[in-house]
Amino acid sequence: MMNYENPFWGEIYDLIHGGDDADVDFYLDEAMRANGPVLEVACGTGRILLRLLQLEIDAWGIDVSQPMLDRLAEKARRLGLQARAVRADMRAFTLSQRFALIIVPFRSFLHLETKEDQLAALSCFRKHLAPDGRLALNFFAPVAEALAGGGGGLRLGREIVDAGTGRRYKAWQSVSNDHQNRRQTIDWVLQELSGGGEVVATNSLPLRLHWIYKSEFELLLKAAGFSQWSVYGGFNGEPLEGEGQEMVWIASV
Repeated sequence: MMNYENPFWGEIYDLIHGGDDADVDFYLDEAMRANGPVLEVACGTGRILLRLLQLEIDAWGIDVSQPMLDRLAEKARRLGLQARAVRADMRAFTLSQRFALIIVPFRSFLHLETKEDQLAALSCFRKHLAPDGRLALNFFAPVAEALAGGGGGLRLGREIVDAGTGRRYKAWQSVSNDHQNRRQTIDWVLQELSGGGEVVATNSLPLRLHWIYKSEFELLLKAAGFSQWSVYGGFNGEPLEGEGQEMVWIASV
């Protein structure tokens, strides 16, 4: 997995992904249906975890990035919440609790770049599920036409204003695809602007995703000890019919 220890991740993640909430209601509904504690894997700065806590759900979180967890703790304090979130790698973690639901939102599972890592993570999730527990996660269905593109050139993604500090940023993005290794690299370049619009600082934040096909993930689930699963083509239970949809998985032992 990529190194997420750049402290700038904690500062800028919410600004880059503000408004990316298409999955939130799905995961909140699943958590409210769960008969017991919920674990969010790759909880980041609390995009979903804090909402779970506000609903008084017994929610825990793990993430590999300490800057992201620091930001989560700061946000929780401002909201008067106590967030049980610890630094841990999804491939190998040990918690004292077993969970009625484990969620891996926002395509975070795709940060695992090898089948060995993917299987290790799924096996770890299974070990932390209660006997009747469920795993819910999502990632994109690979689109051959889209993955054939990605020339790597920078394009302006969005302009951002941090409401807390008043700082202004331009967020540039480049996407490149490695078909041999089925790897997509997304490079965010964040330019901080002065009041006059001059660039005063630049930070590069790389992301790497390994795309997974439906049949592959079914084999991984089976190898990790899951016996039942459903896959949908969106967060509203749409049937999975082809490329370009979001694969939404619910699995159980």
